[in-house]
Amino acid sequence: MDNFANSVSIWYRKAVIVCGAMLASCVMLAVFVEIVKTQASGFTTQFAISADVVRILNYVFYALACSELFAIQLFRSHWRPKEEDDATVKAQHLFRLSIITAALANSVAIYGLMLFVLAALYREFYIFLSISLLLQIYYFPRQSQWQ
Repeated sequence: MDNFANSVSIWYRKAVIVCGAMLASCVMLAVFVEIVKTQASGFTTQFAISADVVRILNYVFYALACSELFAIQLFRSHWRPKEEDDATVKAQHLFRLSIITAALANSVAIYGLMLFVLAALYREFYIFLSISLLLQIYYFPRQSQWQ
């Protein structure tokens, strides 16, 4: 295996580890919500937020999630490595692209967690978590993209 292929392989493994950890963090969020839900049966939030503010927050977070979907697609289509770059530079570029994409996808789950903590909205948390997991799985680094 030559030096360039070895470098690409190392950066690919790093991207898989980091993106896998972000996926695992989403699972940990679900475990956290379930623990809170079972430990505090009838969980209600301690924050005094009106129903109108909760509804507005819900719409804002859904709009942010949709905009992140478009931002990820736009970001990935326009921020590609240059053809004249060597393999190591391309691998580093793809690594950064994978991490930023995974972080944007993971933030969708954080929106759901915020709705859960602020307003005890379980269903919205799981909707946002599902969207986040789907995005992370869809954009998970694949070996064929790194060749």
